[in-house]
Amino acid sequence: MPPQPQDGHLQVGELRLHYLRWGDASAPQMVLLHGLQDCARSWDVFASAMCRDYNVVALDHRGHGDSEWVPPETLPSPSQGEPETHPSPSQGEI
Repeated sequence: MPPQPQDGHLQVGELRLHYLRWGDASAPQMVLLHGLQDCARSWDVFASAMCRDYNVVALDHRGHGDSEWVPPETLPSPSQGEPETHPSPSQGEI
């Protein structure tokens, strides 16, 4: 039976993003991003193979999989003077 991922969520401003994690959190990290019509689960087979050597994290983009969707006009932009939020795995968020 292939390794099963752990579900997690990350809050970025008003947006709640979903991700899946395979492997040991102390291993080198590999972040996987899906295409336009996919979700984090599209990486199941690849991530299962890579999790022996890496901490694999697959993100559901906004509006995909189990991530929330918010209209683009509600998201802050740098031109509005809002600071950008860049979650960092080293900060323990993922």
